[in-house]
Amino acid sequence: MTDHSYRQLNSSMALIELESLTKNHIFGFSLENINAPGFSVRPNSFPLPPERYSEIRKSIEVALHDRSKNIEAIASADFDKCLIRNWDKIFYDLNAFDASQPGTWSFLTLRVLFDFALLRFPNNASERYLGRPRNVFWRLYQRQSVFGSDLAAELLEDEAVQILERTSLIGSSREVARSIASAIVRQRNDVKRKIDLSKAVRETIKKLRREFSIVAFASMDPTEIDLTVSDFLKEALGNLEEVG
Repeated sequence: MTDHSYRQLNSSMALIELESLTKNHIFGFSLENINAPGFSVRPNSFPLPPERYSEIRKSIEVALHDRSKNIEAIASADFDKCLIRNWDKIFYDLNAFDASQPGTWSFLTLRVLFDFALLRFPNNASERYLGRPRNVFWRLYQRQSVFGSDLAAELLEDEAVQILERTSLIGSSREVARSIASAIVRQRNDVKRKIDLSKAVRETIKKLRREFSIVAFASMDPTEIDLTVSDFLKEALGNLEEVG
């Protein structure tokens, strides 16, 4: 069986290509560009063929069209939900090693999916297009990997950021991260009036960090974690309602 790997762009090459794309307003896709010099692959593997990248594009386009007849006007939240729910169909051959490489996301974003990236983050900071954790596609991979597609698709942007990016404790414990995400989704339908749920998430994470160490969470079973997180989130929501 032939071992193929996703192509990568190193950070220097990615910066050069991003500058060229934006300066010359080149937002389309061509098979020839896939084979252009400057990419690398995982040792002892062959580069993923250009036709596979065309398939990825087509799969994304079909998924977005199922969500919105006019994908040019698709809402940001719908874009994220659509890709997360269809992730395993779109990137069925993306292994954990390739997904962990910044260059993989630089190549995908700049040479394959730049027009789709601009749909989600038009005229945005370079970190959305380069191989960095806040990359438009890498961040979605992280979320579906940690939470699972169904749960990840229900999280709002700020909620996912709070859990995965801004708290070292929560980000290092998938069990805690999933528990918080589940509690958020449950509570969203139970809150009687409009409230800043993201603020409640921030307060919950702060209290979790104060009350527990990483070691303490490691010694708790999933049910204990769920109960603790749920209690803290309800308390934070209650405090916000009193203030409101």
